[in-house]
Amino acid sequence: MFLRSRPSPKKFLICGPSLSAIGGITEVMCGLLDALKAHGRTDFSYFDTFANRRFKAQGSSRITVLQMIGLIPLTVGYLKQLHTTGCRVVILNTSSFWGFWEKAWLAALAKMLRKKTVMVVHGSHFLQFTNNSRCRVFILFLLRRCDKVAFVSREMTSCFINQGIDASFIQNGARNPLDLADPSSPNKPILLKQHTPFLIASISLLEPRKRILQIIAAFKLARETAAAKGQNIRLIIAGTGPLEREISDYAEKTDGVDFIGEVRGQKKADLFRYADAIIQNSEIESFGLVSVEAMLANRLLISPPVGILEKYEDELEGAYVKSPSVGINSETIGKAVDLLAADGRLNETLARATVFAEKFAWGATVAQWIELAEAPIKQH
Repeated sequence: MFLRSRPSPKKFLICGPSLSAIGGITEVMCGLLDALKAHGRTDFSYFDTFANRRFKAQGSSRITVLQMIGLIPLTVGYLKQLHTTGCRVVILNTSSFWGFWEKAWLAALAKMLRKKTVMVVHGSHFLQFTNNSRCRVFILFLLRRCDKVAFVSREMTSCFINQGIDASFIQNGARNPLDLADPSSPNKPILLKQHTPFLIASISLLEPRKRILQIIAAFKLARETAAAKGQNIRLIIAGTGPLEREISDYAEKTDGVDFIGEVRGQKKADLFRYADAIIQNSEIESFGLVSVEAMLANRLLISPPVGILEKYEDELEGAYVKSPSVGINSETIGKAVDLLAADGRLNETLARATVFAEKFAWGATVAQWIELAEAPIKQH
């Protein structure tokens, strides 16, 4: 029945997760679509690959029978979207595990229908997934079948080029979270257990590599030290994910820590508005979206050097409070609190960070994504 739909002219179809889902790719896709709209590009449409998913994807390279069955409604919805839009290029966004097999299937369907395909790989853990997979050779074969392949990590780009993939680097963008505020929404402060002069916020997907429990443990010690100096600090944990219950329980038992769950839109804008500093503790990042968001929002960043913080370490000297690579400790948090109390040094730090982050705002990076999408057409 879907073949009866009358196609509307859309040159490019972007495939990715639900725009209401959690995770870095969702944030990137929302920012990208807003940036394309701001640039007057109405020839891009979006296909939600989560909308027709019936079974939860697992963190494994194995393909289960349930996931194969789940491909049926996904395929029907996808073919309908291809026909409705009449697109020439399909841009598939993936990370790792089941998501890659799913996007590889969609890419194969597009190729059969003589569409150009672009595979964009997010998440630095994709390299580990590929190297550890028994299907490594097949993964490389699937990547070679795409017209263009791009990685959001320079390290991954180099590694896959060395494995014979004609890969390119694509720079992710970020939105200023303060811009997510709804002007018509009442300006309500985030509810905390008590008022505090210095509020430090952690915003992330609650999974092991984010090391949230380490942040809380370090904060407990830092709060005691701060109290001895007459400083009152609090930590707010925001996010959702596999470790949500464990982190919520730990936060509830810890003085000075609040857990508020998932934040997005107005609630996320409010958190960035009221927080004095943003703390991150990821083991590995391909980009580091929240770090850039903190800088764009003119908030002090506390983080180990991962993602772009590592790649631009010299340029970022003095632009944020850097923790050891092994993770956040109480001394790092103490340095941040002292900096928050020193207006002159704080303003200088924030100014450096903002200048750096502007290079990664969507207004500066969207042109690369447009060029990537148009590349398969220009090649022929």
